[in-house]
Amino acid sequence: MIIELVFGMLDPTKRTEWCEMADKTFTVTELSQFDGQNGQPAYVAIDGTVYDVSAVDAWDAGQHHGNVAGKNLSAAILKSPHGKGVLNKLPKVGILAE
Repeated sequence: MIIELVFGMLDPTKRTEWCEMADKTFTVTELSQFDGQNGQPAYVAIDGTVYDVSAVDAWDAGQHHGNVAGKNLSAAILKSPHGKGVLNKLPKVGILAE
């Protein structure tokens, strides 16, 4: 999987797809579709950046300690024991429209 990710990013066509996704602007309505349910990826927004938490075991089925994917969780992360430090490990997939 890691090899596929690395080599996939070297492939110009896949790199373009990844960059386009990272530049995507999500509305609140669009973000809500990425709730980790029914095969959808699980995305969360923190401070205007949208992150993919799909591969995080703790976000199984789009939920984590009462938080639900597909939402702006900027306030919720301030109350979490891990804080914003975990965000560095997550793929950024876009930004949240204001």
